[in-house]
Amino acid sequence: MSKKNTIKKTTSNITLEVEKRIIELHQKDKLGAQAISDKLSEEFDINFSRAPIGKRLTKLKKAGKIKDVPHKKRQASKNMRGKYYGKKRNTYLDIRIITDIDRKTRDLTTGKLKYNIPNDAKFKVDFKNPTASDAITTKIPEEFLGIQYFKTKKDAERAVARNEKRINNDN
Repeated sequence: MSKKNTIKKTTSNITLEVEKRIIELHQKDKLGAQAISDKLSEEFDINFSRAPIGKRLTKLKKAGKIKDVPHKKRQASKNMRGKYYGKKRNTYLDIRIITDIDRKTRDLTTGKLKYNIPNDAKFKVDFKNPTASDAITTKIPEEFLGIQYFKTKKDAERAVARNEKRINNDN
């Protein structure tokens, strides 16, 4: 039987060496419990679960051995915001990749999927929506209203170019 299978997944099995590494990853690299467990699983060739790491972090915080790292300062949070981290987010006409979160987000009041994203769509462009600012009618074609979804990046680029051409012709 391999060493991996014999180790139980409890906080009592976290050695002093592993605990020091947990502190280092949390404080210096600003990683959360899941990222720490993934990193430790690679480094120590043992399958670390997220829960015991989270419990150990809580104990270390209560003991005053580590400071709390706010979620917005953690590496995963920075990665999610990508190029918008630390900046005012303006996604107007940005071509962005559709993420799993986009596909899974649910409306809190109805419980239904918030966005109607086609299964084959891979990119999205936010053309904004003038009706959101209480405009009753608009001359803007339907294809340039709100968030539009595209199969390829080329399709999205063409749509943005057509929209810019339309804007320049209107002026």
